[in-house]
Amino acid sequence: MIFLLLSVLSGDYQNLFMDAENLGMGGIRTSHPLSVFDNPVSSSLNPTSITIHGALNFLGLSRTIAINGGMERGNRSMGFALLYNQVPDIEDTRNALIDENGNGILDPGEDLDSTKIVYFTTHQSLLIIGLSKKTGRLYTGFNVKFLYQVLGEYRGIGAGFDFGLFYKLKNVEFGLTIRDVSYTPIFWENLIEKIPPQFDFGGTYFFDTRAGRFRISVESIIDEMKVYPHLGIGWDFLGWGFASIGLNNGALTSGIGLRTNQIRTGFSLSLHEELPITLRFTLSKGFYK
Repeated sequence: MIFLLLSVLSGDYQNLFMDAENLGMGGIRTSHPLSVFDNPVSSSLNPTSITIHGALNFLGLSRTIAINGGMERGNRSMGFALLYNQVPDIEDTRNALIDENGNGILDPGEDLDSTKIVYFTTHQSLLIIGLSKKTGRLYTGFNVKFLYQVLGEYRGIGAGFDFGLFYKLKNVEFGLTIRDVSYTPIFWENLIEKIPPQFDFGGTYFFDTRAGRFRISVESIIDEMKVYPHLGIGWDFLGWGFASIGLNNGALTSGIGLRTNQIRTGFSLSLHEELPITLRFTLSKGFYK
């Protein structure tokens, strides 16, 4: 299980940064951004605020805490995001194999010496600073980000850039985020790991009723490997709460939250067919009239 988790996080733990509202809507981000990681233009679209996130990814196999915020000044805005993720209690069995035939592989009939199994923890940290500008209906922005990883006794550090666009029409909003435009390098002791660019684009259609605002969002994330589809439906009911449901690359998601007196709270979950449940909580405080 832990090796499947590490394969999910490998080179892409940044995707753990997600507001509970976004996760509940199927991982919709760039066309409904709530942080600069979703789209660098986020601080131009949302009121000045600060937000705290906590998550038990895959029922605690990975634990995440994050904080983000933004400040708008006229047509220009600035935002930030800070994330820390931990994967504890990873088994290192390299020296524990009772290798009777000397081939270095765990064969039928062979076992591991439990006294020689050691455990280690991997840590990932991410800092993003984003700047954006509004020009009519068009919003543009870019991020500068810094990454730090610890994998047992190994250390890696890197830096990169993201680029984002957002366009508003009467009832439709379009977003585009290109993450790791510069093939973000992570420098380890004896090698350089490069995170390839990732394209996230999509749109949100919304309409108002007496019961509140409904949103239907469709997005796709494209990287070197495949296309990851996202679909979300959200309901902002009467200005004091929201509920959502979605599909996040095949995982079923759902969320609910409240808004009152410049405070926003949210809780969401994600059910993956091969991994345990993910739970996420968000608390946001606005600073606006």
